[in-house]
Amino acid sequence: MARLCARLSRLIPAAIVSPSQAAIMLHRSIGYAGHFELIPNGYDFTALRPDTAAGATFRISTGVPATARVIGHLGRADPLKDHPSLLEAFAILAIDRPNVWLLMAGAGLERGESYFDELLDGHPFANRIVGVGRRDDIRAVMNAMDVFVLSSAGEAFPNVVAEAMACAVPCVVTDVGDAALILDGTGWVVPPLAPETLAQALGTAIDEPASERARRGETARTSVLGRFGLDHMVSRYRTLWHQIARARAKASLGT
Repeated sequence: MARLCARLSRLIPAAIVSPSQAAIMLHRSIGYAGHFELIPNGYDFTALRPDTAAGATFRISTGVPATARVIGHLGRADPLKDHPSLLEAFAILAIDRPNVWLLMAGAGLERGESYFDELLDGHPFANRIVGVGRRDDIRAVMNAMDVFVLSSAGEAFPNVVAEAMACAVPCVVTDVGDAALILDGTGWVVPPLAPETLAQALGTAIDEPASERARRGETARTSVLGRFGLDHMVSRYRTLWHQIARARAKASLGT
């Protein structure tokens, strides 16, 4: 299907829209041609915002202590998310941090799911790892975290990073797809498939004084608000459609 679409890309579309520079490069490498337009995803920042009360309530509902320092992850059960490296990194940093917990959300990440149960089997700190499965209350989930982690081995444009930043949660991300671009220098970027390095960055992030972590989170929120607003995305699409319409009208008049 990808090869067929690559061939058709030379004939049919006036433009190919991608939210990710990394995805554009990947598609060009497999033969896609024509005009690519980079339009990053946009977000409803009235829904994605800091909400201390929602975060505290969510912690209580999941059994995470109110005083815990929480590293959070949101991503479905999928090999590309590299959950084994995340669990290994957590095992490293949790040794001398008895108050640090790992909160994992996403389809397949809950007790009773074979994928999740196998991840936790034999883990030395399984009692401090909570899986809540698929959730629709993303604002509450993000606000229950002190630090967000993206552990993926591969991504294009990981929306979860922008969502965490919008909720003023500092992030540690692997250097995949456009993750570092989204982060914009507000957090930590580490190589993928490197659990020890991931553990070091997570340790640095979770050990920051609360006041510094709060300032970092606010800087992250300001960054995404300025670049990824829903209105900005809509405006970019509207401009592109108008450009195409004008070009085709001009071409029609010329013939």
